[in-house]
Amino acid sequence: MVAADPGLVVVPMWWSAGRLVYKNPSDAAIVKMCEVAKVLEARVQGDDGEYYDA
Repeated sequence: MVAADPGLVVVPMWWSAGRLVYKNPSDAAIVKMCEVAKVLEARVQGDDGEYYDA
Protein backbone atom coordinates (compact mmCIF):
# COMPACT_ATOMS: atom_id res chain seq x y z
CA MET A 1 0.00 0.00 0.00
CA VAL A 2 1.41 3.38 -0.97
CA ALA A 3 0.30 6.59 0.71
CA ALA A 4 -0.55 9.49 -1.62
CA ASP A 5 0.96 11.92 0.91
CA PRO A 6 4.54 11.07 1.98
CA GLY A 7 3.72 12.21 5.54
CA LEU A 8 0.65 9.96 5.72
CA VAL A 9 0.87 6.82 7.87
CA VAL A 10 -1.16 3.95 6.39
CA VAL A 11 -2.27 1.48 9.06
CA PRO A 12 -4.16 -1.53 7.66
CA MET A 13 -6.48 -3.06 10.27
CA TRP A 14 -9.33 -5.52 10.04
CA TRP A 15 -12.43 -6.27 12.12
CA SER A 16 -12.48 -9.69 13.82
CA ALA A 17 -14.70 -10.95 16.66
CA GLY A 18 -15.64 -7.43 17.74
CA ARG A 19 -12.06 -6.15 17.65
CA LEU A 20 -9.86 -4.18 15.29
CA VAL A 21 -6.80 -6.33 14.59
CA TYR A 22 -3.31 -5.42 13.37
CA LYS A 23 -0.37 -7.84 13.27
CA ASN A 24 3.20 -6.80 14.10
CA PRO A 25 2.55 -3.04 14.29
CA SER A 26 5.32 -0.48 14.04
CA ASP A 27 5.63 2.23 16.68
CA ALA A 28 3.86 4.63 14.29
CA ALA A 29 1.01 2.10 13.86
CA ILE A 30 0.61 1.77 17.63
CA VAL A 31 0.34 5.55 17.94
CA LYS A 32 -2.33 5.60 15.21
CA MET A 33 -4.23 2.74 16.88
CA CYS A 34 -4.19 4.65 20.18
CA GLU A 35 -5.65 7.70 18.38
CA VAL A 36 -8.45 5.55 16.91
CA ALA A 37 -9.06 3.88 20.28
CA LYS A 38 -9.43 7.28 21.97
CA VAL A 39 -12.16 8.29 19.53
CA LEU A 40 -13.92 4.93 20.04
CA GLU A 41 -13.44 5.09 23.83
CA ALA A 42 -11.51 1.83 23.58
CA ARG A 43 -8.06 0.51 24.53
CA VAL A 44 -5.12 -0.89 22.57
CA GLN A 45 -4.02 -4.28 23.89
CA GLY A 46 -1.07 -6.41 22.77
CA ASP A 47 -0.96 -10.17 22.26
CA ASP A 48 0.49 -10.66 25.75
CA GLY A 49 -2.28 -8.66 27.43
CA GLU A 50 -0.31 -5.43 27.77
CA TYR A 51 -2.07 -2.10 27.15
CA TYR A 52 -0.66 0.80 25.15
CA ASP A 53 -1.14 4.55 25.54
CA ALA A 54 -0.23 7.06 22.81
